[in-house]
This record gives sequence, structure tokens and C-alpha cells, in this order.
Amino acid sequence: MDNMLDVRGLFSALVNADFIVTGAHFNGDEQGKITRKQSLKLNVLALLAECWRILRQWRERSHIII
Repeated sequence: MDNMLDVRGLFSALVNADFIVTGAHFNGDEQGKITRKQSLKLNVLALLAECWRILRQWRERSHIII
């Protein structure tokens, strides 16, 4: 089963890479390809803090010991 997930992950990465390269090609001009703008940076620590905050809220509301 793990091998199937690996294959799906690889396929997804390849499709995404092809989408990005194709988009850059068709958005290009005489000087060459134009890639899309840089996305926002992921703040992992803020994301984890928010996840823990939500989990604490769920725990308090459900009275389940985690």
C-alpha cells in the first residue's frame, strides 16, 4: 500500500511541475518564459501553534482526555 502512495505522490509532483512549466511557456514573451509570482512563505511555527490552539479548544469542549 505504501508503494501505491509513493507512486501517486510522484505522479502528482510530475503533473504539478508540468503545469507550472507549461504555464510559464504560454505566459512567456519574446524574452522567454514568465513564471508565476512567488507564493507566500509558510510560517510552520505559527501553523503548529494554531493547530494546537484548535486541538485545545476541541478537548475543552468535548471533555475528552488527550
